[in-house]
Amino acid sequence: RGEGIHHLSFEVDDIEAEIERIKREGFQMIDEKPRVGVDGYRIAFLHPKSTNGVLVEISEKMEKMEHTMDSAAKKIKLTVEDYSCLGETTQRIELLNGEIVLPFGPDSLRERVQLLLSLQIEKHVYERSLGIVYHFPIDVFISDTFFVRPDICFVSKERDRISDGRTMKGMPDLIVEICEHKIRGQIQTERCREYVRHGAKEYWIVFIDRREIEVHSYVPTGQETTQVFSYPQQMVTPLFRGAQFNLKVAFA
Repeated sequence: RGEGIHHLSFEVDDIEAEIERIKREGFQMIDEKPRVGVDGYRIAFLHPKSTNGVLVEISEKMEKMEHTMDSAAKKIKLTVEDYSCLGETTQRIELLNGEIVLPFGPDSLRERVQLLLSLQIEKHVYERSLGIVYHFPIDVFISDTFFVRPDICFVSKERDRISDGRTMKGMPDLIVEICEHKIRGQIQTERCREYVRHGAKEYWIVFIDRREIEVHSYVPTGQETTQVFSYPQQMVTPLFRGAQFNLKVAFA
């Protein structure tokens, strides 16, 4: 928890030449060819097996984004076993269908919202003996190539066998992720699709900059309903019938 190094990034002049040099030195690459990153950079990651468990990125600034390179790039699809090379870490590193994802990092506002919201969920859950509420860092292994570390998750008592208290092997009933609205995009869209495919009942996206929560609820057929609740509303969801979550308190 708290401050720490997420990963190391080194800017280079010629990323293709640097990848070849790194490989000649005996290091293993996650990205055999560069892919498009953010803010006009092409990026490539070294495999943490080669760097004593430290996640290392190299990047090259581009004047023009070459989107075709991303689709043509030859990538190594990572697995949960590869993730284990990082050892014990509180870094927010996840795998989404075999690709490494670096979610919105921790800060004091995010941690406060996580605490205030989880206290309300716990009160409802524990008063009714519905199951167990978990908080980051909890490792949720959904498949061999899909691993997340949500801010909050809930597992009903009928399914509590999927967790040993530190790790979870299977999809929880509820996943809550806290981020800023400005970074919402393809990653959340892909997560929604994967979460419902693996059996989630609800997925909450908490936008701390807008003080609102987007609730995605699913039925067994995979049909999705979406509701948006904003400060200072009372939030109600199908998963927790009878509960009213006070967003004025959550975003206090």
